[in-house]
This record gives sequence, structure tokens and C-alpha cells, in this order.
Amino acid sequence: MNKKYLILISAIVGLSIILIATILLKDKGYSVPTLKAVSADDIEEIRIISSTNEIIISKEDDKNWLLNDKYKADTNAIMSMAFAISSFEITDLLSRADDDVLSRYGLDSNNMIKIIAFNDKNKEIRNIDLGFNATIAYQNFAQINDDDNIYIVSATDNLRTTFDTKLEKLRNRKISSLLTVAIDEVNITKNDVEYSMSRQAPDPAINTNATPLPSYWTADWKNNAVIDGKLINSMLNSIGSVSAAGFLEDIDERGALIYTIILGNEDNDEKVQYSIFEANADKQYEVIVENDNSRYFISENSFNRINNTIDAVLN
Repeated sequence: MNKKYLILISAIVGLSIILIATILLKDKGYSVPTLKAVSADDIEEIRIISSTNEIIISKEDDKNWLLNDKYKADTNAIMSMAFAISSFEITDLLSRADDDVLSRYGLDSNNMIKIIAFNDKNKEIRNIDLGFNATIAYQNFAQINDDDNIYIVSATDNLRTTFDTKLEKLRNRKISSLLTVAIDEVNITKNDVEYSMSRQAPDPAINTNATPLPSYWTADWKNNAVIDGKLINSMLNSIGSVSAAGFLEDIDERGALIYTIILGNEDNDEKVQYSIFEANADKQYEVIVENDNSRYFISENSFNRINNTIDAVLN
């Protein structure tokens, strides 16, 4: 028999079993519970517990989350989780639970992923045991609020894929994500020598041909000489947008300091400070960010780009 037909028949059989089980359970008086409405913004802490690990995600402030009270989290990934927790729906009642049934649907202790969410008063607002994927896309088998019933839940994305993850995948990798236009001041320390530069308001005497007049940068270490526009913009792009290639372990040795870079703006509402160290044997350049416990590293190519653009300005 054609493989496509076998797959189609299997899918139809699976859906039929789910439908029959649902009808029988409803006939016995079981019904789908209604979840209390929760907003993603209400969530202050998420706990993900499986047989292999436990991850505690807590909100540090309006913009940042912490993983296990230590590492900064990837904000986009965590907000996707918070949205999934707040928006999933219970589609159908599938079965009552026993050991065989739990194993069949991935809700036994070896396969289940428990997800608990808390609000700012440390009150539990969601509790879901997540099992295998159901036959239909974006649906999963689950138990809700420690209820023995097994339900089918649906979301805008696959819940199993979202929450079956490791700590490292959720860690922040952005060392700096400042746009060039958001940077007004730069301070670079190299070989114990400090180089400061700042953005100045447009001046017709600097560039009379441009419309509108652009701002320009001056070098404090050169008696406020004007810095070439292309060189400064190239440097701002390279040092303002930096992402880590990975993480170093606490036991890894640290190389000698190469740069300390401080980026800020005139309103002092955004500031980034990070230091770059000499590469290890694997050509990984460690980067330490102020107020961040992670030991990031960037690739040799990334370092060369930063180093070359800085040297072009300093020299």
C-alpha cells in the first residue's frame, strides 16, 4: 500500500479514537473546565520541571528576566512562553488517568513537562502537565491544575516545542543591541589608555553641503578634533550591535584584558559596558558585560571586525 495512504489512514484512526473517547466521557458527565483569564503581563515567574532539569524564570524588571536567579534570559523567548501560558485553550476532554494512559500520552514522570506560572503576589495562576503532541498540529495532551482528567489543549504554536528546552537555549546572547543613532558617547580603554569621543550637534561649518545637517563626532584625546564620519559610523555599528557565539564555563581561564567599552547617550537612560579579553586556544574571545553573570565569547571574525573599526578611529 502507498506510504501516503498509510499515513492518512493512521491519522484518521487516531482522530477517530480521540473523538470516540471524548464523546463517551462527555456522556458520562465529564466536561471541559474553563480557565481563568490570565494576561502574559500578569506572569512574574515561570517554572519548567521535567525529568532531566528544572528551570526557574523570574522577572527582574519590565525588560529583563533571570534564569535560576543567575543568568539573563532571552527576553523574546520568555515572552513567547508567557504568551503561550496565558493564551492556550482546553479543546476537549480525552480520558481519565491511570498509569498506562499517562505513559501513552506522555504524561508519566519520564516524559511529562510541568509548567507553573506565578503572578507578582507569588500566587499560582497556571499549572499544566504537558504531554506528547496530539495528532492535530499545535495540539498537545495535558493535565490541568493537578486534575486527573487528560485534556487536549491547543495554542498558536506547539507547546511541547516551546517548553521542551534547556537552560542554555534560553540564555541571553545579546552583549549590546544599541542602534547607532542611540549612541552619543563612547569611552574605550585600551592598554590602560582611555579614549573618549562624543556626538556633537549639527554645525554648518563642519558640513555645508548636507541637508539636513548631520551631527558629528569629536575625539577628546585629539583636542576635540572631528572624527571621519565613515570611520565613526563603522565603529559604532561594530561595537553597538554585538551578539555572543556561546558561553564559557566558570572554570575556564580568562585571558588578558584588551578593551573596556562604554556606550551611552546624553539622556543617560541607556548604557552598555563590556570588556573583551584575549582569545583562548579555541580562538574564543571572552566578553564580560556589566551587571551580567554570564561569561560570553565572540568569534575571531567578530573580534576582528570590532578591533579593526576601533583601530581605524583611534589611529
